Amino acid sequence: MKKIMSGIILIIMLILLPGCSCGKNPEISYKYNSITINIGDTYEVSDTDIEIQYATRDYRIIVLDESIASVSGNIITPLKKGKTTIRILLDEDVYVDVPLNVTHIIYAQDASVASDLVRINLTSDNIAYNKILLSESCNEVPRVTYERDVIDFDYVTGKITAKQPGETTVVVLFRNCNVSFRVIVSDKVFVKQFIIDDHKMFVGNEGKFNFSVFPSSANVYSFSTTDSNIINVSNDGYYRALNSGKATIAVEYSKSDTQVEYIEFEVEVLEPITDLDTTITQENGEAVDYLLVDEIYKLTLSNISLVSTEDITLEGSVGVSEIKEVTNGYDVYFAYNSSGNVKIDVVIDMGGGLKFVRAITTRVFGYEDIEVVGSWSYYELLPTNNVYELRLGGGASEPSYINFVLKIDEYEVSQDYKIYDISSGVRVEVESHFEPTEIGEYLLEFVMSDRSIKTIKIIVK
Repeated sequence: MKKIMSGIILIIMLILLPGCSCGKNPEISYKYNSITINIGDTYEVSDTDIEIQYATRDYRIIVLDESIASVSGNIITPLKKGKTTIRILLDEDVYVDVPLNVTHIIYAQDASVASDLVRINLTSDNIAYNKILLSESCNEVPRVTYERDVIDFDYVTGKITAKQPGETTVVVLFRNCNVSFRVIVSDKVFVKQFIIDDHKMFVGNEGKFNFSVFPSSANVYSFSTTDSNIINVSNDGYYRALNSGKATIAVEYSKSDTQVEYIEFEVEVLEPITDLDTTITQENGEAVDYLLVDEIYKLTLSNISLVSTEDITLEGSVGVSEIKEVTNGYDVYFAYNSSGNVKIDVVIDMGGGLKFVRAITTRVFGYEDIEVVGSWSYYELLPTNNVYELRLGGGASEPSYINFVLKIDEYEVSQDYKIYDISSGVRVEVESHFEPTEIGEYLLEFVMSDRSIKTIKIIVK
């Protein structure tokens, strides 16, 4: 009986002994996955954040790299910036590791701002600056709040970029201090650039003031004119020429909060073009007696102004290669695309729907219209169908000859061509002055610059 009672008591004592897990292994865990401490601060590992199961033994804390942090009881003190591991353990085999990150953030202790109120007018750059001033250098990243649909703010540079009219308060929150300021964005618009292109114009034309502002839809200007019979000015930035003459347009606009600019410029209004002098010459300016297809000629337009090369076009069977502005007019280099009686229209666009048209009609010859004409000595018969008959020597001391030229109508053609004697079956280049030396038949080929060929037959008796 005593042995039985002793066994029961022993079992009860084993159950009540501290650290008894009743067959289960002890476990330990920590509430947080990592710990971050800044140099200058300390961190306490709280008992309530540690959970121990199946054991009642005390725990202890060590740091694996003692050069980064030290431990005293539950207090961790950072020594230098870096990373290591905090180990909370019951014994050598039962522990939990928690990553430790030691930072070196220099916190701002005192902060101020250059201005408590910043006003921004929406301009082409719409930028202002308000620097955050710190009593000492720090690398703390603050939390910054403001209305992001009104402005953007860079706390490092102090740059404020206005987006739209409105008001907001910028709050910069450091750990130990904070600073704030107001920003008011006005919708008053300033002109950054003002250009007037149309100082001369035709009656019926419309001009426009070219200016750079922000926003582009704003209208804060005052336009006026000294003579509303000549120029009609509207406050949307346009002015229209009504009658010929000169008028002064005045513009008043905002340059800054306190500066108002006032400019004047004169506009001369001319009557639309009603007449035009035209002359067609060769490219070098020499007069022409005829026109050949695909050859380049120069059309000179005189006594015109207030138009540009883009305002001039030629319509018809003609191709324009270049238009040059010259004194008191323009030179248009062109070539006809087809032969025959042709008509081209010189069209000058004066703007505002106004156009001047001058029709030019002329005769354009093709290479097929060129004739080979010879003048000769001692002809046997008058030439027919490009066949010439000569008598060798003509019974006199001087030789027989033929001088060939190219003609269109009665005009001699200044055209590059070559003459080949193909009588023997071999092409031999000869001159336009042809002197036969033997009786027989000669066949000459005239090769034109467009590679077309005309053939002449010469019979020498």
